Amino acid sequence: MSTILQHVNEDLMMVHAKASNRNQAIEFAGDLLVKNHLATEAYISAMIQNVEENGTYIVIAPGIALPHARPEAGVLDMGISIVTLEEPIPFGHEKNDPVDIVIGLCAVDHDKHLHLLSSIISFLSDDIIKQELSEATSKQEVIQLIKRSGM
Repeated sequence: MSTILQHVNEDLMMVHAKASNRNQAIEFAGDLLVKNHLATEAYISAMIQNVEENGTYIVIAPGIALPHARPEAGVLDMGISIVTLEEPIPFGHEKNDPVDIVIGLCAVDHDKHLHLLSSIISFLSDDIIKQELSEATSKQEVIQLIKRSGM
């Protein structure tokens, strides 16, 4: 199974980002994927379009959004980006708003997508870990938190 640490590093993180709206928060996550050669610029637009067309199902738990799009929309390689927001942002989800953790996901195929998604969900299902992630003040803290969790 893919682990989070296999697919993220400090270059794929932004801590306490200041986003003014949902799309900007998604753009932050997408920009990290693009800068690290995991996706094309078109993938960011596809992530936003996915939410606009299919709704806010990407808000997978209270405070957590997992923006993504189809592999053919511009995925170059598998990976994730992690963005924590300084202030929570409404994404328009009835139960799980507002969002303060945005995890951009790009996967090259369905099976790998599911394995990585499973690791992410396991990691974030612990309320203490989620709280510590929200409160982390540095990328190093985020890496240590992931290592401690065994993910």
